[in-house]
Amino acid sequence: MINGGSAYWRLFLEPMRYNFAIRVPALNKRLSWLFINLFPTIYFALCGVGQLSLPHLLTALVLWFGIYYLYEFGYIYNDAIAAKREASPTRRLSRGQQQFAERHLLSIFAVRFLTYAACMALVWFWTGISESLIAIALSCFTPILFYAYNCWRSTSNVWLYFWLVVSRFVPFAWLFPDENVWIRTLLLVLIYPLEIGIERFSRPQKRFPLVAKVMPTEESKPRFRIYYYTFCCMVLGLFGAFQLMDVALMAPFFLFLFYRVSLCAGCR
Repeated sequence: MINGGSAYWRLFLEPMRYNFAIRVPALNKRLSWLFINLFPTIYFALCGVGQLSLPHLLTALVLWFGIYYLYEFGYIYNDAIAAKREASPTRRLSRGQQQFAERHLLSIFAVRFLTYAACMALVWFWTGISESLIAIALSCFTPILFYAYNCWRSTSNVWLYFWLVVSRFVPFAWLFPDENVWIRTLLLVLIYPLEIGIERFSRPQKRFPLVAKVMPTEESKPRFRIYYYTFCCMVLGLFGAFQLMDVALMAPFFLFLFYRVSLCAGCR
């Protein structure tokens, strides 16, 4: 089985299979992960399109697939290799999965990197170098940052985590650049990377004093998320009231606020 079991190859090569089987196995968490990572990236990418068409949507989806397919390898490397350097590692893989990943790590990376490269080539071919080169270049930071994050095994790598999440969101603002490209870049950072980055600073291993004031315990995270998106909606609402921002650019934040409030209400 270690030498080439089809179940292991499927786990480590099929798109999103590793993420959903090992990282987020519960159905509700899978749907939440897709909503948080797929919806805002594709939405803000398409906000740069004057007249939406199916090719625009397919191009954005191909960019998303390429980035996240390679990003998923970071999870594999973390769980199979980097975790072994931790004092108290989180064991996510079985013995057989661990051995298979170690034995075929280079092959797994090669398949994922070549697939990523093919996706980026398609994006460039469909959009043209003047439109997509920045998005493709920005996407290259994701594997570099993930490698650094996996190698830097300390509580201080919380500083890297924020930029790692940013690196997989920001490229979508530049896929179809328009006059609002910098605004969409900022909104993509605010919609999730900044929120989850602040949460990381509240980890029990190293809870930063300033963050501890709004998130003193793990149980306070849902309340913080509601406060965070409420504040974002209030600020963006002011921009909208003075006609400084298009309502379409604010809409995802109100949807995220509704989502967080619904989750919090459902837990009671």
